[in-house]
Amino acid sequence: MVAYGAMLVAVEDEGRELTTYQFGPPEHETGRLQVTADGRRSLAVVLPGAEAPINCITASNGQQTLLFVVPMATGRGLFLMPASTVTRGEWQPAMRLTPPAWLLDSDVTACTATQRHLYFAGKGRGLVQTSLTYDNLARQRADIDRWTFAAPRQLGVPGGPATFVALAAAERPDLWEVLYAVAGDDAVYRFTGNGLPDQRIEMETPRPPAR
Repeated sequence: MVAYGAMLVAVEDEGRELTTYQFGPPEHETGRLQVTADGRRSLAVVLPGAEAPINCITASNGQQTLLFVVPMATGRGLFLMPASTVTRGEWQPAMRLTPPAWLLDSDVTACTATQRHLYFAGKGRGLVQTSLTYDNLARQRADIDRWTFAAPRQLGVPGGPATFVALAAAERPDLWEVLYAVAGDDAVYRFTGNGLPDQRIEMETPRPPAR
């Protein structure tokens, strides 16, 4: 599930469908936000050739595009969709990009994005930081991919886990951006925007009250 403005895009039906949810004003009596399913499309329509389940979905480039990583018959697929088409309810087939080699052969477990970077987690391969840019000079050339990835930067924690299962990124004025990653243990790992491990936050399991 990924947030886009006042909307959520969710992967449902065991990864075979995409559903959008719109947030309405709070109910007068209860104060609860009103959430309404706005549209549902099958994976085959939105991401042609993709196989279920979707590996990950995130909003990139300042939340102007939605990025999907999916399994394909030939390996890993990468799709890009302008988020505006989702907010208008059009759900046109997404544009398939040429994935870089390091992504093509990775078993992607999670992804997230900030305004400047994309982050991918791979099974047994730690974390990768990169960015995706649009080449305006290439838009007149059909043989050139308009979207290009920056060289990947490998992130990791010395002696730490090699597989992360969930990622979340945030942008802060004092640190520019931070990445939070969890590996299924009792810790949350934080990285700064320059890719350095910054902090390990241990989670203590609540103990039952003494009798």
